[in-house]
Amino acid sequence: METAQWPLTAASTQLLLSLPPAGMKGRQAPAPGESFKLGLKELLVRGAFCIEVSEVSPAWGKPWVVLHPAGPVPLPDALAALDGWLRPWTPSNLSEVITAARRYNPQLMNQVREWFLWELAQRGLIERYDYKTLGLFSQLVIRRTPTGDTWAATAQQHGQRLQTLPWEAESDPNSAAAAAAAAGALALHGPGLHGRRGQAAPPQAPFRRRPR
Repeated sequence: METAQWPLTAASTQLLLSLPPAGMKGRQAPAPGESFKLGLKELLVRGAFCIEVSEVSPAWGKPWVVLHPAGPVPLPDALAALDGWLRPWTPSNLSEVITAARRYNPQLMNQVREWFLWELAQRGLIERYDYKTLGLFSQLVIRRTPTGDTWAATAQQHGQRLQTLPWEAESDPNSAAAAAAAAGALALHGPGLHGRRGQAAPPQAPFRRRPR
């Protein structure tokens, strides 16, 4: 029986795991930087963009990492929205693409985070509510729902399985490949999900290397 693939994006999964569980006091929305980075990484892995690294001599400083448009490929709504803000500025150096998009839309980072939070909310995995401090000051906070707790536990199980894949691939490559496919975008997460030891290597973004 084929196992269904984890349906959430990497960024929304990271947000889900970072939020307090159901019944606990919620927290304000996490800083948007990690969501933006994971969103961009997933766009690369899904083939919406590719990167080209220009090798340069040490005297010229760091190599240029150029972001090129690719695709089009099917994307979840949140990633499609991020794609739409980055694509008009490509091809160009990656940092310049991000700077141009943020200059055109100063709220882009926060909007990206909200798109991934919406991905969770539409599945009933998180809830927002007003929390009053000292009964006076109201603050909008977020926490997981009971369903969100169940999904978070499943994400952690996938992460634990990913830790063993390098060894499992040697003895049972078919089983390891099926586990990696089922984990979906979870493979893009760093040590925060999988742990440092035995961490499975994430999928590599497509890239070209420009000769000197």
